[in-house]
Amino acid sequence: MPEPTPHPVPSATRTWLALLLLTGLSALTTAHAAHPLWRLAAALAVALLCALKGRLLLRGYLHPDQAGPVFARLIGGFAALAPALLVVTAVLEVWRAMGA
Repeated sequence: MPEPTPHPVPSATRTWLALLLLTGLSALTTAHAAHPLWRLAAALAVALLCALKGRLLLRGYLHPDQAGPVFARLIGGFAALAPALLVVTAVLEVWRAMGA
């Protein structure tokens, strides 16, 4: 049986390239937002991309599952904090813009 060949691109490099792509998508998402509802949609898309980037960082670099369940929950909660706050601030911004 032949030996499996290693992947030509290391895992850390693949993770970094995926993060770079997601960052570019985030920038493109916010380029054309003018109406408050479009800004909300763009902010929600950026929050989703931010959450994906957090998961990539956890899986590609931090490996919290190897450090124990408490650390895994702590770092997972921290990674979820930024996208959650993006959603809250986007909703508040739209609420103020629509109410004004």
